[in-house]
Amino acid sequence: MIVISVVHQKGGVGKSTISQALAAGLEGQTRIYDADHQGTTSMWVERRQAEGVSKPSLAVGRIEQLPDLIQQAERDGVDWFVIDTPPEHSGEVNLRTALSVADFAVMPTRAGANDVQVLPKTMRIAKQIGVPFSVIMNEYDGRRSLHKQVLADLEDMAARNGHTVLRPLRSLAAHQDSTYASQTATEYAPSSDAARDMILLTREVMQIARGER
Repeated sequence: MIVISVVHQKGGVGKSTISQALAAGLEGQTRIYDADHQGTTSMWVERRQAEGVSKPSLAVGRIEQLPDLIQQAERDGVDWFVIDTPPEHSGEVNLRTALSVADFAVMPTRAGANDVQVLPKTMRIAKQIGVPFSVIMNEYDGRRSLHKQVLADLEDMAARNGHTVLRPLRSLAAHQDSTYASQTATEYAPSSDAARDMILLTREVMQIARGER
């Protein structure tokens, strides 16, 4: 089983959207844990279950119980365990806990100055713990020079620091609209550009987490 933590100490960068897409799209049996006290992802899974959708299953418990929840998932034959983390406004305990049990981390960011400025702090914590990670730029608009510059800066940072930058997720309505239908963009609008972006992201994460690239 492979454990993936989706992390960034800034809120609103797309952690839940990406966590949900990975948990629904990764090959095999998947389980997701929602570390955010708002419970957005937990409610998303519960709505899916009420509609008869069994993937992903939901891990329930306090964040201190994560090691036990992961062991239980492995006993249950789960292939992928995805952790959706909250923004850290007070302390780093939850973030460190989520990273300490991860085999791989995905760090979404947007092009906003606050998002990008906080990112190196999250990277440093991952490096201290020794978790490999990749960065992904969310809500990317290739027509905007700022977005292109931020993406180039992230790629330069990756080249200097030994991590990778995933293909960016474009700013497309289906990513937001699908959540209201308790789906991912791939399920909600399978022929859309948003679905294509999520399929490619999931494929990249699978390959990197498995050590295939």
